[in-house]
Order: sequence, then structure tokens, then C-alpha cells
Amino acid sequence: MRVLGQMGFLAYALVLGNPVEDVLLFLLVILFGSMGLSFTMTMVSAIASKARNSHTLMAILSFPIVLPVLLVIIKISKNALNGVERSASLDDFIVLAAINALVGAASYLLFPYLWRS
Repeated sequence: MRVLGQMGFLAYALVLGNPVEDVLLFLLVILFGSMGLSFTMTMVSAIASKARNSHTLMAILSFPIVLPVLLVIIKISKNALNGVERSASLDDFIVLAAINALVGAASYLLFPYLWRS
């Protein structure tokens, strides 16, 4: 996801021009946002794989977990696009890192139990 996000950013920057004022913050958002989404989707897909209708269950289970990640990513990306100081995005960035740490730790702890059953 990180590679696709960076390739998409590079393609849009080359074709349409770079509207991002703070490129470093935007690249960090791509990195941490892709990590959060991949952690979340991996955990939810592992849980949903044990059910018969796993695609529907995955969509329903992932929505409340992905929504906060997306909202924080959008807010920090908007600040990076507008060139707002990095200190204004620091709290949101800490929230994103905390969500990533929580979901990553939960995935690490729960995945062996899901794998065995």
C-alpha cells in the first residue's frame, strides 16, 4: 500500500503539478496511513475468514475501525496540502501512530489464535 500510495503521489505530481506544500509531512502520512490501513484490513480479514460470508463480514467489521484512521489521514493531508505548520498536525499524527500501534499489537497478539482455529 505504501508503494502504491507513493507511486500515485509521484504520478499526480508529475502530471498535474505538485500542490503539496509540505511534502515530507505528506510522505509520512502516506507511510503511516498505509501501515494503519494494512494492519486494520489484515486483522479484520483474518477474523472474517472464519465465517461463511467473509466478504460481507469484512466490510461490516472494518468500517468502524477504518473510519478513524481515514479521518486522521484526511485531516493531516489537508494540513500538508495547505502548508500549515507541522506543529498543528502533531497531535493528529500522534493519534495516527497510536492507532497503528494498537491495531498492530492486537493483530500480533490475536493472529496466532485465529491461525490455529
